[in-house]
Amino acid sequence: MADLKVVVLNKFNEILTSAEIEKQIEILQNSNYWYKYSYSPFVKRFNETRGTSGVDVWTERVALVYSWLPKIPRSSFATDLREIQEIINKLTEIERYFYNAELLSIERTAYQGEYQGETAFSSCNGYYDMGLRDFLIPAGKLLHDTVRLDTQLSSTTKLLHFMCPNLFPIFDTKVCKQIYGPSANQTYSKYHSYVFGLKEFLENSEIVFTLKHHAEKMNVSVLYIVDLVLFNYAEKFPFEKKESE
Repeated sequence: MADLKVVVLNKFNEILTSAEIEKQIEILQNSNYWYKYSYSPFVKRFNETRGTSGVDVWTERVALVYSWLPKIPRSSFATDLREIQEIINKLTEIERYFYNAELLSIERTAYQGEYQGETAFSSCNGYYDMGLRDFLIPAGKLLHDTVRLDTQLSSTTKLLHFMCPNLFPIFDTKVCKQIYGPSANQTYSKYHSYVFGLKEFLENSEIVFTLKHHAEKMNVSVLYIVDLVLFNYAEKFPFEKKESE
């Protein structure tokens, strides 16, 4: 994954400039754009329902996520109700511990177990060390029943972002191609390199102060600003289409 992270860092240095950030925010503010109007209310609603493991609450949450996807959640909740409740309980539990974690400041560790050595998040608020898979797998089970990490990142990362908006960046098809090239397909390894490459970039680049300034002013996540700029970079008609799976 080291080579992929170099690609990620180079792209961040190329795209995430003060001029480009200012440009995309100005375009956003002057647009009538579903993602502009819906983002803050969705984060607010996730905040209001945090700690609740009722199926009805998570049905609403899934519906909000899918309003950012050009499809309906036909495979969500397709398993046995008891299994669904176990998945929801797991997501509720990890959200309770990680919802206020920030990618910029959370510590890194080495994944233990089957994927030993892979970079993971260190214990947060006394919870276990967690690899990205540990978040993506229950999110994938809830949204898709059958988990396929390499093909479900557009939806699973949106769910995780709304759960923990300062920890998980969204990774849809267009962002993937923006970082890795026009022929790139989404894969777990690319998302892993994207997350930890972004973490390294935020830790070392002075542009983080510009990102924080705009995030605070707009009352949104720094990661939302990053997604906004990357998604619309070099677009002739920004915000016109939001790609997904």
